[in-house]
Amino acid sequence: MILVLSWITARLLYFALQQMGRRWARRTASRLDDYIFHALKGSLTRLFFLGGVYLALHRYHFARLLAIDSILFALMVVVLTHTAIRVSSAIARWMHEHPHHGPQGDRMSRDLLPLAQRVAQVVIVLVGLTVILQHFHIEVGSLLVTLGVGSLAVGLALQDTLANIIGGVILYTDRPFRLGDRVQLDTGEVGDVVDIGIRSTRLLKLDRHVVIVPNANLVRNRIVNLSLPDESNTLSVEFRVAPESDLARAKAVALEVASGVAEFQPEPAVRVAVKAYDDNGVTLVVVGRMLNFRDQMTATDTLLIGILARLRAEGIPLPTPRDVVQPTRAAAADPPTTSS
Repeated sequence: MILVLSWITARLLYFALQQMGRRWARRTASRLDDYIFHALKGSLTRLFFLGGVYLALHRYHFARLLAIDSILFALMVVVLTHTAIRVSSAIARWMHEHPHHGPQGDRMSRDLLPLAQRVAQVVIVLVGLTVILQHFHIEVGSLLVTLGVGSLAVGLALQDTLANIIGGVILYTDRPFRLGDRVQLDTGEVGDVVDIGIRSTRLLKLDRHVVIVPNANLVRNRIVNLSLPDESNTLSVEFRVAPESDLARAKAVALEVASGVAEFQPEPAVRVAVKAYDDNGVTLVVVGRMLNFRDQMTATDTLLIGILARLRAEGIPLPTPRDVVQPTRAAAADPPTTSS
């Protein structure tokens, strides 16, 4: 009678949880609770039925009762382990359906979630197996030592791969750059981020070649993100005039030309200053704020062509190479001879 009643109650509990889950799903927009209810309802009914079996058996006393209790305990641990795995799978499924941070989050979800899900499942199974072995008084210390030594050997063999995977996780959580950002590596290479993977990140360089950088290098080394905090950029363009040139007029010409460059922002205003001076010429620099750093080459081309044309039209001389004659040291010679 206890077994029959526990089975009927378990079925009623299953039906009640199903109805409760449907009502709860109508009230919430997220599907996470639906997945968790679906993962729990079958396991809860099994646990309830096992509890009924335990109560039914303990109404009697016989020689194998302790052994059957141990078996029931193991079954309950197995059911709980299976439930934990189903719940972790439900959470992973919901996270896969709701990636964060756009395409990068979608990519990292595809790469990281299956790995994280399998690791979680392995950990849950190991915990459940350890509990069962401890209940049956089976020594697990040597097994744990063996697993630890094996894990150490695998970790040493795959340390570079593991470092890159951990670097991918750090890049995903810390987010020093996003897809489409232009970054400069510590090696001087500049490129746009086109893909962030679990092991490496791909950059599209300005020459349209793709450079593949391990994630561990990106985490360990210095990176300049040219797209943050925004895509504006300070552009500095240098040009030279002859030493005898009218510097005030040369600076005015450069300002007039720079005012017609569409890539420069009106504020802050463009500035022209003398940067250096030597015997061959005077170096002036035009400094302005650009709307987009990707227009740097276009703005430089427009500015230099305009300045060169205006300098020639204004008659401002450009620097020319100057030969510097070094005095030669007279070679040691014999003392001058005198005629007798």
